[in-house]
Amino acid sequence: MNKHWFIPFTILIASVCPSNADLLPENKQSRHFQAMHQHLDLGGVLYGYVEIDGDMEKLAEMGQEIFDAIRKINPRDFPLEVNFQRVLQATGLNGIKGIGASSYKDGEVYRNKVFLLAPGEKRGLLRIAGGKPHAFETWSFAPAGADVVFEQDLNAKAIYDVIMEVAQIVMDDEGPAVIEGTLMQPLPELGFKPMKIINDLDLKVSVVVDMQENRLLTIPDSPGNGIKMPLTDAVVKIDKMGWLIDHLAPLAASEDGLRVFRDLQWEGIELTEEAPGDFKVYRPVLMKHLRTGSLVLATRQVFAQRCFSEKPTLAEDPKFKQAIEGLPRKGNGFAYVSTTLHETVNDVFEQIPPGEMGGMENVVQKLVSFVIPGKNGPEASVSVNLPEGFLTVANSGSSLKSDLASAIAVPMLNVGPLLLFSIRAPFSDDRVLDVPDFIEADEAIFLENNAEAIEIPIDEEDDPIEDIDQLLRELELPPPPVPDQKGNKGD
Repeated sequence: MNKHWFIPFTILIASVCPSNADLLPENKQSRHFQAMHQHLDLGGVLYGYVEIDGDMEKLAEMGQEIFDAIRKINPRDFPLEVNFQRVLQATGLNGIKGIGASSYKDGEVYRNKVFLLAPGEKRGLLRIAGGKPHAFETWSFAPAGADVVFEQDLNAKAIYDVIMEVAQIVMDDEGPAVIEGTLMQPLPELGFKPMKIINDLDLKVSVVVDMQENRLLTIPDSPGNGIKMPLTDAVVKIDKMGWLIDHLAPLAASEDGLRVFRDLQWEGIELTEEAPGDFKVYRPVLMKHLRTGSLVLATRQVFAQRCFSEKPTLAEDPKFKQAIEGLPRKGNGFAYVSTTLHETVNDVFEQIPPGEMGGMENVVQKLVSFVIPGKNGPEASVSVNLPEGFLTVANSGSSLKSDLASAIAVPMLNVGPLLLFSIRAPFSDDRVLDVPDFIEADEAIFLENNAEAIEIPIDEEDDPIEDIDQLLRELELPPPPVPDQKGNKGD
């Protein structure tokens, strides 16, 4: 066989089959595509981009037309003029030019990205996510082995600024004056003005949860032999807001079940009333950390003390290091979840005695498994404020494609059992429903045996509707078509 043709044929195939995906010429590309594309990864299991430049203005224009038409019909109910375009500009949402996402598999994890294109100076609500990226404090604040860690810049004062600007648009100077006058009034008993809280709302929120799998607690009043779960410590730290304790402590001092304390590191309020059973180990505290001025809420003071002390940190945890591999080291938001949370919730459902949840234990367990991350390994994400917009990068056990499918599936699964009941109830014969695969045999039996027992109460003061034809006559609708012998409905 003559094989001399093979080499030129291979070269020909290679020349006509490009190795990379072709893009449109730049003169035909979307205006903001390149700015978006440089932050995403093309070629994975998901890639998507939607340009919305000008769409928000069109929606505002449509809303303006509808509002003006309604106001013309009923001016007394809508005495104030509203300029929707100016309101839109106050929110800053017109600064969003596009939304993009991508996902590809990198070893055993998926690298998921979401990018919100908003170039230029951030205005209005776009300021909520904070300012410049920075190193994450929680990496050293959380102890090694922590199972849920969250940190987020939060400029909630931006919401107040938007409200004041909208009030100015709608009510001129009177609107902001009324709002500001209310917020400058001292709160009874507390002695501070709400405006003080608003002025401090450009802050950072951190959450740390540690689940001690080697120390199990029995949930009070749980069914069967008692459902066990790990001792779970948690701490929430809010920057700048510790001064609230100065005003709350005097009030708490006179309350039963509360203890006010102060030492070299803390000033705070502890709940002294014991929880039942094993949960008596928890003694929730609300405290001010004297050195940093942070407001701290914790399940136990000892755990808060641990977080603020020298210790092996989350940054040194091998599982954490693996979870953040390839992610930005600076940003404005961060989240980490180990496998323990998913395993714990799954284990709790497995301990529930059969029939305790009406036969729906397995269904609920599968729904929870959809929602809680960490099933396939530790997961982490970092959000970064960039000059071009807002980028979130995540290492996850599932792709964004799967997450989108779950977001659609979970509501449908929630409705599914209800639909099964509602469909089965009218049946007068012994027809069997096609039960979805995700419902196990015991749930199917439960549905079959109990569906007919469902009764819909009828108000005795009203005349019950005997049949569908009567209902249609009352609604002035034609009766339903009657099927012929072949099962076909008439036109």
